Amino acid sequence: MPLTMKQKTKVVALWYETKSDVDTSRKLCQEYDLRTLDEPTNCAIQRIMKHFEYKGTAHNHSKGNGGRPASVTKSQANIDAVQHSSVDSPTKSHRRRSWELGIKPTSVWRILTKELKLFPYIISIRHRLSQDNVRRRVDMCNWLGDRMEWYPNWINLIWFNDEANFHLDGAINNHNNTFLGAPPPEEITESYLNGPNVTCFYAFNARWGMLGPYWFENDNSRMVTINSECFRAVLQKFHDDRTQKVTPHQPSMTWFMQDGAPLHTAGDTITFLWQLFRNELVSLGTIHEWAPHSPDLNPLDYWFWGAAKGSVYANHLATLDDLKQDVSKSLQAVSHETGKKVGQNFGVRINACLNRGGAHIENVNSKDFA
Repeated sequence: MPLTMKQKTKVVALWYETKSDVDTSRKLCQEYDLRTLDEPTNCAIQRIMKHFEYKGTAHNHSKGNGGRPASVTKSQANIDAVQHSSVDSPTKSHRRRSWELGIKPTSVWRILTKELKLFPYIISIRHRLSQDNVRRRVDMCNWLGDRMEWYPNWINLIWFNDEANFHLDGAINNHNNTFLGAPPPEEITESYLNGPNVTCFYAFNARWGMLGPYWFENDNSRMVTINSECFRAVLQKFHDDRTQKVTPHQPSMTWFMQDGAPLHTAGDTITFLWQLFRNELVSLGTIHEWAPHSPDLNPLDYWFWGAAKGSVYANHLATLDDLKQDVSKSLQAVSHETGKKVGQNFGVRINACLNRGGAHIENVNSKDFA
């Protein structure tokens, strides 16, 4: 329990009497009948004496009076001005907003975060869509929407897929490389230009969950450059696992969706996929086209890769085997309930894309488009 002002004054008197931190503490406890738990430590006594010698009093006049005056950030006029500005120009920087409103940048930032409870967001960078891209996205979403309206459980028949690289040195966040100092820093942060990494293929179904990871590697478990031949070998492994997993449940009715990466749409690969899935295939270069530049509609892109890399890169891994093991764990962490929610969100995103006329979508409120 903190000492009272009277007890602190007594500490000063006892210390000058005994010249000992231990004796001062012992006599104070005897005089005020303090419990051992409340006995002041040597550091506490030294802090009181240092303050007394510097200020000439045991009383801390500065307590509770530090920091910027509350009148600036608590002023309702300033709060209203910042709020109106943020509504009218949500993407404007807080420094520009500060200059326009005549309020210091730190005060504007405090009002935005503490009073208005706003959060800083990083704007995503997406490929610029041409008019043809937009038209094809609308056509695809109309077709998908019609299928799901005709058969609401159709989403449970779709196998989405994609591949991604995982680097051993993880992702670098430059916000973690910032510090204050007088001279320019000599320190640098090193990263590999083409460092050790693994490439894996995953497939996702809202009902059956995840299949994978399938590694692009040779017989010696060494990573290889991905070409059409090794991609088809991975597809065959996936097809075998899928067939084994859903054989009792009409495997011939399942659909396969892939984006338009050149690796996916090579002539031999499309022929191979057609032999496996026939017309139940959604891909560039087929009857049912997957629109170009549509990662915001692929669950693996807008959900899984970000979640998996966030989990994997949180650990400091030493070897590629450790990296592969952690990537595999990220698959096992996907619950049936999560898969179901992701499937429902896919339908919501289709409606959101149509609502925006085929434009990119980022954050989707399910209540607006359900």
